[in-house]
Amino acid sequence: MNDLLDLFELLEDDKEVRGEKKDTTKKKGKNSKKTKKYLLPIYLGAGHLRYLFSDEGEEEWSEDMLRIKLGKVFDELNNLSYEIGIVEGELNQELFSENVNTFITIYANYTELLNVDEVQFPAEIRLGEIDISVNSAESIEDIREVLISEYPEYNDCKFHYLKEERYLLPFMKANAPQGKVYPLPVTVGYMDLQETYTEDTFEAEDITVTEDVLRKLFIKSYPEYKDCAFAYQEESNLLFPILSKKSSEKTNQISLPVLVRAGGFQLSIEPSDIKGRSSATLDEIRKVLERIYPEYSKERTEMIYDEQHFIIPVLKSSRKGVKLQSIKPGWEHDIYTDKYGEQWRKETTPFGVFSANLSQKGDTQFEFRISKIPYHFLKQIVEIFEAEPYKECAVQIFYNLKDLEYELHIPEQHCTASSVIFYRNAEQELEKILIMDVHSHGRYPAFFSRIDDDDEKGIRLYMVIGNMDKKEHTYKIRAGMAGIFGILELDEIFEKEG
Repeated sequence: MNDLLDLFELLEDDKEVRGEKKDTTKKKGKNSKKTKKYLLPIYLGAGHLRYLFSDEGEEEWSEDMLRIKLGKVFDELNNLSYEIGIVEGELNQELFSENVNTFITIYANYTELLNVDEVQFPAEIRLGEIDISVNSAESIEDIREVLISEYPEYNDCKFHYLKEERYLLPFMKANAPQGKVYPLPVTVGYMDLQETYTEDTFEAEDITVTEDVLRKLFIKSYPEYKDCAFAYQEESNLLFPILSKKSSEKTNQISLPVLVRAGGFQLSIEPSDIKGRSSATLDEIRKVLERIYPEYSKERTEMIYDEQHFIIPVLKSSRKGVKLQSIKPGWEHDIYTDKYGEQWRKETTPFGVFSANLSQKGDTQFEFRISKIPYHFLKQIVEIFEAEPYKECAVQIFYNLKDLEYELHIPEQHCTASSVIFYRNAEQELEKILIMDVHSHGRYPAFFSRIDDDDEKGIRLYMVIGNMDKKEHTYKIRAGMAGIFGILELDEIFEKEG
């Protein structure tokens, strides 16, 4: 009993953390900043900006000197904000005309030109050593048409405008859906940095050509793209690589179909679920899930995408859950019409069956498929809540399918006199079956509040115990299914021993 109570991490709003406060202020001096050095020869690889820098009189350059040299070769860099990055790893010297000690790239900070009236004509579209004259234009689309007439891969590009030089710098934004599988042949690159991959490129016949596979091939020739994102052009089946730091340019689009692995279910989200589209955002996918299981609301659900092309929806907390395919035995979802033409929803779980007449807006009915919960669990829960009679606290009851036993779990929680917020354990909910959420009402009577109604949307049992400061406690228990509830009696759920 004491071991269980020790698991509580009860936080009080008015509690102060005592202890000495460390002084983390750093003293600054004239020589506190170290100057970064770049060992020569230096090779710049930044897409169409490529150049080898060497200096017989110097072994290394400072960053200031390197920026000056970069601006002399590519004058569009003089007034452009950018960061210099070092391409890590062993250099393939076969890519260079002479030995290179430092491989650098640049990450430009572009600002999209939104109004063509800001441009003074004549202007130039600048692509390193390539200049394309634009004498006049009535819209940004007119400027784009001039560029794509020579380089069609810049379709849908944006422009950054350098006013002093009258340079228009084209750039692309990532839009390639994560997890998409590309047909062959497929082209990666732009301008003269293009490579086309065919079936002959791959030794394995059953290779799945994803973004990651194509990136690994492309960086053999252009190592600066090791963390790149892509803009995809479906008509030409071309992936335009976009220089970016790791994870900074990932698109928010997920290729469809995609699997959502939630609790005991595996949901296949198809294009037909998202108005026939071939990709969707994580939130759009979450909304499909929420239509079936309302507990997956935006406020408390984190959608995690795995590069193996599936999504795990994680319920971040609770204040005190298309085409469905079971990935655990005993789970079934069914909406059907009975012989009287009335629609029912039925959720079969490993521990019980929940059902409700949707046409009649009836209460949820519940029937166990396993034995009732032993009565000593209720006694143990009461003892835990009695230890904090003036606060709201929470516990959970799980069922271990491996051992065929009930288990009591005390989640991490924040308890006050008027509320309890407890945090879900996603790993435990995947390994075991969550049967019931239980919370106390402190010294107040047991009842289900509006907050409880909003929070308790999962398919399971719910219980409130109140009047913890009194000898006789009060109890309320119900079955819940996607926000449809049905009141139950204690003896319907707990079985007295002996």
